[in-house]
Amino acid sequence: MLAIPARVIATCFALACFAGSVIVGIYHQNPAMSVLLSSLVVLVAAYVVGLIVGAVAQHAVNEHIRKHKAQHPIPGEEPGDDAVATAPPG
Repeated sequence: MLAIPARVIATCFALACFAGSVIVGIYHQNPAMSVLLSSLVVLVAAYVVGLIVGAVAQHAVNEHIRKHKAQHPIPGEEPGDDAVATAPPG
């Protein structure tokens, strides 16, 4: 199973919010130090929110995949096997 970790979602969300905050600050002609400080606060807050949202999304996707595998088993595969995560020997 190829999962997108919650940290990746949080990082993308935080960087997007940081960029948006910088653009809005520059558009309103705020001082550079004020723009950067407020954008850093937004970055940290958005990262925390992104971690929460990412963890919920990751859990929902994993749960859906688990239910789908239980309802549609592949013949010859053990119930707990994960074919994608298993590397061939050698």
